[in-house]
Amino acid sequence: MHEIDPLGKPEYTYRQVAKAVAARIEIGKITHRLPAERDLAAEFGVSYQTLRHSMKLLRDCGLVITRQGRGTFVAPAAARTCPTTPHLPPLTCPGLNQGDD
Repeated sequence: MHEIDPLGKPEYTYRQVAKAVAARIEIGKITHRLPAERDLAAEFGVSYQTLRHSMKLLRDCGLVITRQGRGTFVAPAAARTCPTTPHLPPLTCPGLNQGDD
């Protein structure tokens, strides 16, 4: 499982969190509704805003869908495509794998 280490890894923390959540989705640990954002932030030991940035990245990569007032859900397998590179699987979406901004 991915460890979040904001000081020991050169990768931005929000990307570390996004990759950890994406890995949980890919292995089937999260299959439908994601835990509340505040709960995930506490679990990963990051700020709420960092977690929100991670969720935006996952939405942009097509892995999750957020419904206001209802929560964040794993996107159906057929809908999981990266908008910028639809021929690639979501975990290879450039947003998750590009270098630091």
